[in-house]
Amino acid sequence: MSFFSRAKPSASMAKERLRMVLIQDRSLLSPGMLDSMRKDMIEVLNKYFVVDNEGIEIDIDSKDTSTMLVANIPIIQTKRRTNQ
Repeated sequence: MSFFSRAKPSASMAKERLRMVLIQDRSLLSPGMLDSMRKDMIEVLNKYFVVDNEGIEIDIDSKDTSTMLVANIPIIQTKRRTNQ
């Protein structure tokens, strides 16, 4: 915990939760399925990269008639594969 960082105000957190609920509702993914998908993606990525697991952001975004999976994954370094 840092003394210099500021926590998100409650209204901002509530707005983000509502946004995620609406996105999950529109995409037909339950929160459990979204969490499971996130864990699976991280597991696969960790085979090839050292990633900042705390900095990973995975969202489902809807615009007009399309739905997109948007992932922001901070890569620390590439892993060297010895057996392919």
